[in-house]
Amino acid sequence: EKIRTDAAGMVEDSATVCSQETRDLPSHRTVTRVETIEDKGSQTRKYNEPKELTTNDKGELVVADWKKERVQILDWTGHCRICLSFKSFGKQIKPCGVAVSRDGKYYIIDRSNHQIVVCGEDNTIITTFRHYYKSIRLSAIALTMNEYVLVTDWHKHCLSKYTVDGIYVADLGEEGEGACQFKPLKSVVVNSKNQIIVSDGSNHRIQVFDSQFRFLYSRGSTRDNQLLDPWGVDVDSQDNIY
Repeated sequence: EKIRTDAAGMVEDSATVCSQETRDLPSHRTVTRVETIEDKGSQTRKYNEPKELTTNDKGELVVADWKKERVQILDWTGHCRICLSFKSFGKQIKPCGVAVSRDGKYYIIDRSNHQIVVCGEDNTIITTFRHYYKSIRLSAIALTMNEYVLVTDWHKHCLSKYTVDGIYVADLGEEGEGACQFKPLKSVVVNSKNQIIVSDGSNHRIQVFDSQFRFLYSRGSTRDNQLLDPWGVDVDSQDNIY
């Protein structure tokens, strides 16, 4: 993502978009910022190093507010409706990733305690499960269409798959530059075909897999400035990748 400011102070974001169906080379579209919801501080609607953003089934924004040790649920005016935080663990949680299931459960990466916390909007903890090798560099989380949990691990350069109950299923990846290798693995998203798209930072690309972790294709390189250290990744309703 690149941000540029014109002489009048208006800010525009340049997003790289590529089509999955045609696998076209990435194109650039300019989108105009409508509103910025930001301010550093401790009060509600103030943030300190937010790590990941998603939406729930109400269309509300869900923000993993890393240094403020909480997850905020915001309406589209930016007002905080619910604040999720937990003090019942050994350390106060530092949420670096969040995903929401279709039945309204919140899956939160708690890097402080090396676990995934599953909770409801009332702050009730439904369950927790630990990453099996207790990595301290879990970075992003997503849910598949068939109800599996995907967690990226920055340190191990891999993607781990769990059931929604926390049972470990499989790993994908290792450090490297080939297919199914990452350096490092930063973000993950799942499209309507249940395909898994990950951002592969220092390899300057995204990689796409089917739901069984089989490699489909990659997109991007530093050639012609296609991609340079991609981080966040998302898809739209037509499965175009942003």
